[in-house]
Amino acid sequence: MSNESKIPWPIWAAVMLACAVIAAYAPRPQTDYQRVEPRVSEPSPSQFPKLQTPDPSPPKSSPTAIPTSTPTITTEPTPNLSNPKWDYSVFNSGSVGDYAAFSYKMIEEPAFNQQNQQVEWIVEFSIPPEAEGSPALREAYLKLELLQHGFRAEFIDSSGVFLGAKNLDKEGQGGYRRRYTLRVPNSIWEKWSKVAVVKVVRDW
Repeated sequence: MSNESKIPWPIWAAVMLACAVIAAYAPRPQTDYQRVEPRVSEPSPSQFPKLQTPDPSPPKSSPTAIPTSTPTITTEPTPNLSNPKWDYSVFNSGSVGDYAAFSYKMIEEPAFNQQNQQVEWIVEFSIPPEAEGSPALREAYLKLELLQHGFRAEFIDSSGVFLGAKNLDKEGQGGYRRRYTLRVPNSIWEKWSKVAVVKVVRDW
C-alpha cells in the first residue's frame, strides 16, 4: 500500500488546496516576452501653467511722437556773369568825350570769363583825319589817349539804384587797338543777383 493511502482524505484535501492557493499567488518569473510597463503618474494641477485672464480695461496707447520738420536749406544760385543786361554801346560810338577827338569801334564780341569774373573787349579807336597828316599832331593825340582813363562799368539794380562802379583796365594791342578788361570786384559779385544792368561809359 502507497504512502498516499496512509494520509487521511481530509488532510490530503487540505494540503492540495493549500498548494493550489500558494501556486496561484506566488510571483512568476519574467520572460523575454513580458515587460513591465512603467507606471505613469498623472500630473497634478499645480504643474500646469496658470492662464492669465485678459485685462478688461483697454490698453493704454503710448503718446505719438510728433515728427520734427527738417529745416530746408536754400542755397543761392551760382551767379551768372552774363545774366544782367550789358550796355557797351559806347564802344561803337562816334566821337565821344569833351574833346570829341576819338571814335571807337568794337572789333570782337565781348569775352565773358565766368571763373575769373571778368569781361574783355577788343576796341579800335581813331583820331581826327587832320591829325593823321601831321606826325607831331598824331603823336599828341596818341599821348592824350594814353593819359585818359578810358572807360568804367557802372552796376545798377532793377530800380535804377547805383550799386557801384569799376574802371576797365586798358592794354595796348598795337597801333590803335586796345584791350579793355572789366574785373568785377568781390563786393559787387557777392550781390550779383541784384545787378540788373551793367553800363560801360567813358571815364575822363
